[in-house]
Amino acid sequence: MAIPESRPTSHNVIEDDGSVQAVQREEPSDSDSAPQIATVPYQEAEVDVPIGTSLVESPTEIVAAVVSSIVRLEGPIHVDEIVRRTASAWGLARAGSRIRESVAMAIDLCVSQETIYFQGTFCAPTADHTAVIRDRSEVDPSLRKPEHIPPSEIEAAANALVRVSHGIEIDELSSQLARLLGFKSTGKKLKAAVEQVVAQMRSEGVLVERQGRLYAGAPSS
Repeated sequence: MAIPESRPTSHNVIEDDGSVQAVQREEPSDSDSAPQIATVPYQEAEVDVPIGTSLVESPTEIVAAVVSSIVRLEGPIHVDEIVRRTASAWGLARAGSRIRESVAMAIDLCVSQETIYFQGTFCAPTADHTAVIRDRSEVDPSLRKPEHIPPSEIEAAANALVRVSHGIEIDELSSQLARLLGFKSTGKKLKAAVEQVVAQMRSEGVLVERQGRLYAGAPSS
């Protein structure tokens, strides 16, 4: 993140002998403060399931209702995460092949009923869902896996950073984007995920590069 330019200010310090001395210190300049971009805390759905039931023995419609509730609050969300969260709703720490099959059937039912929509390996609550930048600093480690972060969310964050920065280098973009998503540092996998999304945005004309910096472009029709 860009370091704000400092400017000198003064404050009074009382010495041991009681005299008052004016001391200068440097404070960030308001005009060069770091860009402020709105994010929201990632909310994990709390889903109730029928007491005394088994996931694999439950009707697909029941499992589909759980899947729909998760996606409605957390979408776009990765399919693997939907499986994990659905299993967890039934008190299961792991998802074996039968559980994955049951959840996959429930996802297909939701898609056929248009209660959720596929976005690659992610599921969203609407076909034209607008991604929101979510802070993942307080969520389950599984939700912090770079491969479980929707490309649409990375794109939204990249777009916002490029526009408020009026041009930014790719390494700086990756670093600031990681902070927006609640990461203290940018690992190799997260950086690779960002670079992949940026490459797609450049190919579509959403972003353009000039002299090593990324700027907002005019998307191709």
